[in-house]
Amino acid sequence: MKHAFRWQYTIFFIGIILLYLFNIFLFSNAGHAEVDQPAYPEALSLTQAEKDWLARHRKIRVAGPRNFPPFYFYEDAPEPKGVTADIMRAVAGTLGVEVEVIPDIPWPQVLEMAKNREVDWIPCAAVSEPRKAFWSFTDPFMSFPMLIIATPDTGFIGGIHDLNGKKLSGVKNIAWRDWLAKAGVSYEWIPAATPLDSLRMVSEGKADATIENLATSVYNIDRYGLSNLKVAAPTAYDAYSLHFAVRNDWPELQSILNKALAAMPKEQKNEIKGKWLSLRYEHGIRLQDILIWGAGIGASLFLIIGLILVWNRRLGREIALREATERDLHTSLSILHETLEQAPMAIEILKKVDGRTQLLIENQESQKIKDALCRGGGEDEFALEDCFELEFRDIASSTPISYSMLPAQRAFAGETVENERIMAIGRDRRQVPLEVSASPVYGKNGEIEAVFSAFSDISLRLQLEEDQMQSQKMEAIGTLAGGIAHDFNNILSIMIGNAELAAVDAPTWSPTYAKLNEIKSAGLRARNLVRRLLSFSRNTPLSKQPVLLSSIVNESVGLLQATLAANIKIRCTGLENEGIILADATQLHQVLINLCTNAAHAMEEEGGMLDIYVKSVELNDDDAARNLNLEAGSYIRLEVADTGIGMSKETADRIFDPYFTTKGLGKGTGLGLSVVHGIVRSCSGAIEVDTAPNQGTRISILFPASDQALPEPEPAPGLPEGGTERVLVVDDEPQIIEMNTLMLEKFGYQVTSFTDSREAIKRFLESPDDFDVIITDMAMPTLSGDLLAQKARAVRPDIPIIICTGFSEKVQKLRELDLGGVTYLRKPISMNELAAEVKRSLQKAA
Repeated sequence: MKHAFRWQYTIFFIGIILLYLFNIFLFSNAGHAEVDQPAYPEALSLTQAEKDWLARHRKIRVAGPRNFPPFYFYEDAPEPKGVTADIMRAVAGTLGVEVEVIPDIPWPQVLEMAKNREVDWIPCAAVSEPRKAFWSFTDPFMSFPMLIIATPDTGFIGGIHDLNGKKLSGVKNIAWRDWLAKAGVSYEWIPAATPLDSLRMVSEGKADATIENLATSVYNIDRYGLSNLKVAAPTAYDAYSLHFAVRNDWPELQSILNKALAAMPKEQKNEIKGKWLSLRYEHGIRLQDILIWGAGIGASLFLIIGLILVWNRRLGREIALREATERDLHTSLSILHETLEQAPMAIEILKKVDGRTQLLIENQESQKIKDALCRGGGEDEFALEDCFELEFRDIASSTPISYSMLPAQRAFAGETVENERIMAIGRDRRQVPLEVSASPVYGKNGEIEAVFSAFSDISLRLQLEEDQMQSQKMEAIGTLAGGIAHDFNNILSIMIGNAELAAVDAPTWSPTYAKLNEIKSAGLRARNLVRRLLSFSRNTPLSKQPVLLSSIVNESVGLLQATLAANIKIRCTGLENEGIILADATQLHQVLINLCTNAAHAMEEEGGMLDIYVKSVELNDDDAARNLNLEAGSYIRLEVADTGIGMSKETADRIFDPYFTTKGLGKGTGLGLSVVHGIVRSCSGAIEVDTAPNQGTRISILFPASDQALPEPEPAPGLPEGGTERVLVVDDEPQIIEMNTLMLEKFGYQVTSFTDSREAIKRFLESPDDFDVIITDMAMPTLSGDLLAQKARAVRPDIPIIICTGFSEKVQKLRELDLGGVTYLRKPISMNELAAEVKRSLQKAA
């Protein structure tokens, strides 16, 4: 048994030696298979005219594709590399001409320069009908067969008809798609940016196969380690041929290059090919090759049979173990792949190869974001370098970010970057905000092997953050407005009440009587304005009614005339317009007052003309689309124009932002035009601004016209009835106490008043039957109105109580308490309102 085992080893090593000798013989013959080809000619056989042409053109401009390995490409070097680049230099040396290389420019730019005759010679080009319009081509100097490339898992593919139903990958406008269409082959198309990308998709299982020329396939498979790819089958189509392309107005250069290529020794061509390609390919099959390969296959079979006999039992166990390991590995890789593809963020793994950043792995989200940024203009092809050449800026400061300071490049330097926000600007100038994290991946030797990068489009998140900030601003406005509402309503109560008291004593024919009524009207409008401001800041829906816009303009102009500077004139046009819109009248007053006040500020130094227009217009579909996507129909246009200083585009773009103002400290809050914008939008209208520096400003508003009729005017309320009942009045404002006392005494009531709520309740508790009704303020420092009411009702449940407050939300909360027999009035309160409510409460109590 021991001797038999030694004999098996002897057979094994003899087979190894025979196979080694056979391979030496095989490849030595292959390397000299073309020795019989013509030798390098002793002369180029140039004509005298061609020699003279060369003498006149000692320098020739050359350009080629920037990234077409292994034929013509750059790798961070000033000179091109590759098969055609070396042949170009050899031909140029033979002809004694100087080559001026235009380095590292995109292929579309090379084509454009060739059309403009800024390039004389392109060393690497394929013939096409459009290119013949501006190029002449030499005879082909190199050809490679077209092959079907697949993986062992794809299954049997013997020719193009076996591609039916497969997933095929390739670059845009690839010729073999036309071949398959003519052959009636049906397949699923998966586009790729470069031939390398299509090979990677097949290697990663995203595509079943691709069709590529031999040289490109061999170079990329060898260079990038795509070891699971194989040549599945050849194709019957024409080989991929390379030509020199020259300007079509230089026919002499075309002839000279053809002669130089023909004179180049075959050995020299093979040496150049061997430098860049890891295997050789020769057209045709010779009998000698058949015999050599047949002998090689026989020797290989002999060796394989010997190995099987020697190691069969041991290999069986190892194969079983390896298959189990591979299944586990395949399962793990499948889970990892699905995890990456389904991740909500973009994920990439990058590697440095010869100083250039290379993409190893990316998921669908990464492809989606890069497609949006790098394609630009709908192009189907882009390289990874195109994404690195984009413009990046810091989101907060808009400062440009250099290539070396991008998160991935900093990770290559050993830095870990977490959640850094940058703005990526695409080739079509589209801006995409990204949140990027990147970290180095260290190998066993402690060196950085790769970089893991994760990023996501945060456009929606930034919008939500901005909306939240805007909501917080509006909440702050509401808090501020609510805080001042009570004090402001007290002031309005004093103004309105005293105006009413003075009007009672003034003759109706007196000018003073008219002025006092104007004061009262302005006070009531201010009351409504406070209520609308609170509703706006708290986003409370307002009731809209049919309003005659020209009437609102007329009323507002009357108020404005007395407040504008003498050097500002108001000119109104269209006040006879009968157009009706659905809106809140007080809000429309706000719109006009704010617009006209801003216009007056723009003209305060030199004065000018303030024009106000009201006009009915009809918008067709095109006009409506141009006016901020309104619907076609009837509209009422309100325009406010001034001859002031105007605004820049940057300023005009922000005038409706809350808190934005160009006025000095104390001259504006930045809320006026924000309120205007909100009111116009709530009315389903649109607002436009036309302005330029030193050209004035025109603000145009379109309100949808309404066919509803104006409400009938309410009849003037009659004078409320008075009485002789006893009234207890409580308020911490002495002026309001005095005013309410005078009002009620005008109607005959007996009034007892207190500014201290504790003293008031003490007086009431001493003798509850001395009073018929209580009127109390809500917000008082010592004892609030609701607590005073509860104490009073505890002693005398039947007494009517009226609580006055400047807070609308307080009224709602008090109603929820259901104190019984208590009514509520919102400040400011007119004399007639107060008297009417007192009478109503007394009648209910009776």
